[in-house]
Amino acid sequence: METTRHTSWYIAIVLVAAFVTFQIQGIDYGTGINDQPHIKDYVVGSDVSAGSALERNSMTGAGAGESVDRWMVRFKLYSIEADEHINIMALSRIKPGQGQFDPHFYQYGGAWLYPLGAWYLVLSKVGVITLAPLNSYLRQPELMDSVYIWGRVFVVLAVAGASLFLFAACHRIASARESLLCMVLFLAAPGTVMFSQVMKPHWYALFFVCGALYVLTRLLSGQFWRERDNVALGVFLGLAVGSVLTFGLFAALCWLAMAVFVYRGIIHPRALLLVPAIALTVYLGTNPFVVLNISAVQSESSLLVNWYTQKAGISSILLFAKNSLLANFGAAATLLIACVATYAIVSMPRSPMAWAAVTGIGVVVLIAVLTSSIATWHTNTRYLSFLLPSGLLFLCATQWRGQKILLSLAVALTLLQSAPLALAYRDENDPTHSTRHLAGRWIEENIPGDAALCFQTKTLAPYEVPPIDFARYRINDPACKMEVRVEREPDAVIQNERRQLVTRFQPRYSPHSFPLVFSHINPQISVYRYE
Repeated sequence: METTRHTSWYIAIVLVAAFVTFQIQGIDYGTGINDQPHIKDYVVGSDVSAGSALERNSMTGAGAGESVDRWMVRFKLYSIEADEHINIMALSRIKPGQGQFDPHFYQYGGAWLYPLGAWYLVLSKVGVITLAPLNSYLRQPELMDSVYIWGRVFVVLAVAGASLFLFAACHRIASARESLLCMVLFLAAPGTVMFSQVMKPHWYALFFVCGALYVLTRLLSGQFWRERDNVALGVFLGLAVGSVLTFGLFAALCWLAMAVFVYRGIIHPRALLLVPAIALTVYLGTNPFVVLNISAVQSESSLLVNWYTQKAGISSILLFAKNSLLANFGAAATLLIACVATYAIVSMPRSPMAWAAVTGIGVVVLIAVLTSSIATWHTNTRYLSFLLPSGLLFLCATQWRGQKILLSLAVALTLLQSAPLALAYRDENDPTHSTRHLAGRWIEENIPGDAALCFQTKTLAPYEVPPIDFARYRINDPACKMEVRVEREPDAVIQNERRQLVTRFQPRYSPHSFPLVFSHINPQISVYRYE
């Protein structure tokens, strides 16, 4: 038995190492953009940062004037992933030597930002990255590329740790084979393929989520609940919520699960007070400025709220399921979890598994309603990414027929679904397959200089427009007849009788009706002519 356990752990570690190796091989995606001569050799004016977010105490506010200089700054310093640069801006405001620790950005939690900053500090000390003034990055954009690459590595390593926690949690209540299959389902999910190499906290925080699940499985496996388990669970929950605020829903679900075990007399009632108290302490310890600078937090929150207009209805839920759940968690895994949840609710309605299924469905409905204004997006599961490992653990904890066969089939189908997305990351730096490079070359070759050219945005950035020489054209001139659009949700493109499609550049192996490549990675780019 012990030999089998050691063997399964060896296999798990090898699989995780293979995942990390595979992800890191393409983790420099998008860095080829600023290598183009008209971007790399462009000399930006010395006053370009005046009025920018680098000089304000808030990320929000009226934008500084748009110009070729400012667009080139974004192409030199930003990545092709929207909001990755915000982490750098937030960290640049933290100056320990001056006693300044407020990032003046609170959408991403301190349990993510401060460890990321510590990671960069260590890397700079050993010479892996260069921490330098803004002008140095503008002269040498490759220095900024390294910052993004190693920030993504940080997330990949956290996801690797999360997968091992998930395997350990599953292994407490299921066979080694089922546990390994669930771990592979987690790693192979399109959302994991994507967000494990994006410098954002939504998959990074799954390290703490899976740590909390591992602690909780002591209860499912019949082991004695110890005082230190209260502490460990509280710390993991505090760090999870301290990284991503919407993970407070996960903390609430864990508390409800504990309440069930308190009701059954398995754990002492004081755990219901002790765990939240520890979690709150950890949360405030990693996010002190939500209290110390509450006015700034409220100001930022009021602006973020404008992004979301709630619309309750079946259509919102169905759109969320199709565009986000199936796209991110994998169609096979999502449907398998949904079927087992339905089975648990119908066949054993009073069991803890049935209640777990109901609460999970409730979370999906809540997030679907809250994000209904952006229901066409394919990435809204980032707000409840904790449901992916939780759902896979649910599969291990529930007894149902054909587990090994169906889990194996789900793994195979998920790998097939994720393959085009994984390929798209490699295509980003390939001039023959990168939609950005192809569109940029087509524009340079087919639209004459000094022509009026429009984009769907006024704040040109590498994740919004292809890398053309902006100085050649009259950008966003009211008289323009040609428009270039980056269509991150190709299945949501609305036909317009006023415009005629001239040419379109699409990612490989991604169906229009159910895109397998979406969001910012190698997006569909269309050129239109207005009549």
